Amino acid sequence: MKKRVYSQKVASGKENKVEDNKVFAVDNAKSAKVSRKIMKPRVSASKNAQTPQEKQTPKLKLNDVIDFYQKVVVVFQCKEHKIIARDQEKKEIEEFLLANIQNKQSGFLYLCGHPGTGKTSLLVQILKDLTFKNLELDYLILNAMSFTDLDCLIEEIRSRYASQLKTHQSFNEVIHTFEGLSKPKVKDSIEDNIVILSNLIQKFSQICKIKHIILVIDEIDAFSKVAQTQVHFNNLLKLLIHKDRMNISIVGIANSVEMFKGELTMTSQFQNSQMICKNEKKLIFPPYDKAKIITILSQLYSNYINEQYSPQSKRDQLKSLIDARSFDIAASKVDKLSGDLRQAFAIIHRCIFDKLQILKKQSDDQTLNLEISYDDVNTTIIQIYQSKTANILKQVPRSHIMLLNIIYDLFNQQNLAQVDEEKLLSEYNRNSQSFMIERIRMSELLDMIETLSNFSIISRVDKKSGQGSKKIKLVRLIVSMEELQQALEYSQSKL
Repeated sequence: MKKRVYSQKVASGKENKVEDNKVFAVDNAKSAKVSRKIMKPRVSASKNAQTPQEKQTPKLKLNDVIDFYQKVVVVFQCKEHKIIARDQEKKEIEEFLLANIQNKQSGFLYLCGHPGTGKTSLLVQILKDLTFKNLELDYLILNAMSFTDLDCLIEEIRSRYASQLKTHQSFNEVIHTFEGLSKPKVKDSIEDNIVILSNLIQKFSQICKIKHIILVIDEIDAFSKVAQTQVHFNNLLKLLIHKDRMNISIVGIANSVEMFKGELTMTSQFQNSQMICKNEKKLIFPPYDKAKIITILSQLYSNYINEQYSPQSKRDQLKSLIDARSFDIAASKVDKLSGDLRQAFAIIHRCIFDKLQILKKQSDDQTLNLEISYDDVNTTIIQIYQSKTANILKQVPRSHIMLLNIIYDLFNQQNLAQVDEEKLLSEYNRNSQSFMIERIRMSELLDMIETLSNFSIISRVDKKSGQGSKKIKLVRLIVSMEELQQALEYSQSKL
């Protein structure tokens, strides 16, 4: 394109040829304007376009929710879940077992703590992980409570290892003939059976080329009730651990923290040392607290949805079906009772199951509450634990629950066993604003006291004031402080 030039006279009278930039600027502006007119619809269209995942997720229908609850209810059946919030215990168990495997040594590990603290589930999870890593180990898990006596346990262990040995490709029934492969026809003494069993397990590890054996005995304290049985059982543990050319880790699991002392009297035949072995460890599982239970329940629920559903908008919809406070109230209840995680699972499982039965009876055209609310879980807890007082508080107004809250606080904080009505009225009106409830007169207080007395929660008694014959009215609790506390916790949503 040729550049346009024009003549420009200056004071000297000479002409200079100057590029006409102004003309170019005008031309470019015109072309840009045309371009914008052409491109504008395309830009607008691209802004309004939505990917399939960005489209608004349709509202959940009744059948969708029923289908979801049918699946998620199984998640809370508490069957071999990945244990959460036990990182320290997991680390210590793994370190103990791996050290035994790598150093080709035997040892005894004792896991103890309250029921439902994840002892057995965590150990099973660890053993599966170790087996998956192909460390050439074999593990056997038995529950001592399943056997009537020690002889039955010994026979079960013998039978399991004999069966595995006979079916192994390295086993030759002509070459490998020794005691323990078959159940003895004549009943030997328990001492003889212990020796036979230890020899059999040794042969099993050699023929099957197992580098390490892990024998897990759950409820191991079942054999501690009878002194002589405990002695024989300890003999079995010691003989297995001290057996030559065999590496074995024995893991005992029990609720009792004090069961394992390692100082049981040995018979003369097995008098090697006062301890089961030098390489022994006791690991205590503390009860789950409220925060950990909430973490486990919420993570389990969230992880299941993230794994099974998409897009994110659908996940968010499903997660909102269970009120987050539901996990909070279930955790609070279990934390106060025992810290047994299985009870928290049972509460949520029962609540989902009950909701599912209600929804199955409904139709799409009915207005339904599809979500599981705080009150739903609260009701489930009441049904499970059958609190009479809690059931009563479901029927009374907020004012009555507030009155009981004040009575509980006075008795708990000031260590009172009874309180006079004047003080009760004063405390009620003083707290009325914080509870967003109206102040009352004495006559209204007496009506509430009478109602709660009819339900056998509180009672009224007369007491002389010490000044003449004047009597004052006192209020006492009929139910225990523990039951009242539990009932008030169930009724938090009303306050």
